Amino acid sequence: FLTTASTPDPAANVPASLRVAYSLNGVADEELCYGPAAFPTKIETHVAVVVDNTAHTIALYQDGALLSECPLTRPLSAIEDVNDLLGHSNFSADPDLAGTYDEFRVYGAALTADEIAASFAAGPDAKP
Repeated sequence: FLTTASTPDPAANVPASLRVAYSLNGVADEELCYGPAAFPTKIETHVAVVVDNTAHTIALYQDGALLSECPLTRPLSAIEDVNDLLGHSNFSADPDLAGTYDEFRVYGAALTADEIAASFAAGPDAKP
C-alpha cells in the first residue's frame, strides 16, 4: 500500500512521510520504503512507485525525483490481491486520502528514473 500520511515512529527513526509497504501477512511482515519528509498538502504532487522484480527493489518518487529505493525480497505476484483500493487502507489506523487523483497508471515493466522524470515533466493526461 501507499500512504501520504504515515504516523511517525521516533523509536524506529521513521518520519511522518510518504510510505509504501508490502506484506503477505500483516504489519509484522511489512517491507517498508519511506520518503524523507512529510508529504506536502494543498499542492498538486506527482507520486510514483516502481517495483523492479529484476533488481529486487521498490522505489518511491515524488515530483519526478527519487526519494528512496528499498530492498524487495518477494515479488508482487505473491500477493493475493483481493482488495485493490485507492485512497483507503485495510488498516483502520491509516487515514483515508484527503485529496483527489488526476490520473493513475499501471505499467507492465519497471520504469527508469529518466522515464519517471519525463512523466512528471509531461504532466497529467500526457500519453506515455
